[in-house]
Amino acid sequence: MKLDRPLKQQEVDAEKDMLPRVDIVPPAFILAAARGFSFGVWKHGHPPHTNGYGTWRIAGTKQAEPLTHYASLLRHLLKWRAGEVIDPDSEDFQLEHLEAACSQLAVLVDLVKNPPKPAP
Repeated sequence: MKLDRPLKQQEVDAEKDMLPRVDIVPPAFILAAARGFSFGVWKHGHPPHTNGYGTWRIAGTKQAEPLTHYASLLRHLLKWRAGEVIDPDSEDFQLEHLEAACSQLAVLVDLVKNPPKPAP
């Protein structure tokens, strides 16, 4: 943005008010999603060509389809609702269904807002 004059304080404040308030996201949610992602890296690996992201960033794969993660999110929520806390498929990792749901929701949002592009 090119400015022809310095911004007034109220303009600066208004601009700051438009930024997402990441400071109010509960730390427990962030940590739960991080545990879910950590399990995903342990289970699926960490492909080097995904720029630090997981397998969901590989265009053309089932992992890159939003409905794959929507279905997983619902399965984890339903199992949690039925009283199952730990995902039995997580083996020694002892991942909770809510932790898995947090990471699946994050992946779903990422895929919808930023679909993976096919490799050149």
